[in-house]
Amino acid sequence: MCTCIQLNNKSNAYFGRNLDLDYELNQSILITPKNFTINFKKENAIKKHFAFIGVGININNFPLYADGINEKGLGIAVLNFRNSAIYYKEDKTKKNFAPFEIIPLLLATCKNIKEVRNLLETINITNINFSKDVPNQPSHFMISDTKHSIVLETTIDGMKIYDNPYGVLTNNPPFPYQEYNVQNYLRLSNQEIVNRLFPKNEIIPYSFGLDAYSLPGDYSSTSRFVKALFVKNYTLLSEDERENVLGFLNVLSQVSVKTPKGYEFTRYSTCYNQHEGKMYYKTYENPNITVVDMRGEYTNAKEIIVLPFQKSFPFNKQN
Repeated sequence: MCTCIQLNNKSNAYFGRNLDLDYELNQSILITPKNFTINFKKENAIKKHFAFIGVGININNFPLYADGINEKGLGIAVLNFRNSAIYYKEDKTKKNFAPFEIIPLLLATCKNIKEVRNLLETINITNINFSKDVPNQPSHFMISDTKHSIVLETTIDGMKIYDNPYGVLTNNPPFPYQEYNVQNYLRLSNQEIVNRLFPKNEIIPYSFGLDAYSLPGDYSSTSRFVKALFVKNYTLLSEDERENVLGFLNVLSQVSVKTPKGYEFTRYSTCYNQHEGKMYYKTYENPNITVVDMRGEYTNAKEIIVLPFQKSFPFNKQN
């Protein structure tokens, strides 16, 4: 289970996600500098490209990203798409890339959604495993520049690219169903409830929030999609970076999976400032927000930069 969102307005854009798993992947913060050579299984290596930052695992000098943004503000996250994702046989008429190569490919070469769409038209996503010990996972992708979002899915019906005006993605079922399901909740609001049942009689509501009655709160992907959309739509951005980051991570906290350790739960939450190249994050072990800036010396390095998560924190003593 995972949830990805984008929150933006005319002057600000933030992208990020919850990663929910029942096992530990030992992820780190990865910064891929612009001079690092990215090798692919079937296609030519890329030697010069955009720098990018995100969360993932560096295996055999290849960055396996779960989410990230590049220096131009393009953001991508991969989410579990169990029972629906299908990868295809090699196609000699197109360039063939494995699912785990999609994030580094797009972040290295594209600066906006238009360029992403143009590139995706030329590629085929193949069922080539990273290794015998690291098989492909069923996945789909949310991709956002500072203004627009799309969803990339590969199913039995082929590779599909969907406009995503909601700026939200969770897991299976496929995105068209999530769009359809949203219609069941069009009445939800954060306004004071209006008595439409019996308007002849003045009935004073016993509580605030009744206009959001029936807002789903379970951990299913369809419920998290609706709840994230609802909370996101009533989260306003300002010119205060601290306020924006707190607001963004608060949206993700509303759909975080809070089960006992040993079960699936939210391992980390990320918030990327797409204009400034900054990554904010918190983990299950450390709810304090940590910031990493990808700019400066990192972008011109020649090797992948690996920074461990800050997972420990002190309690603040007040007396």
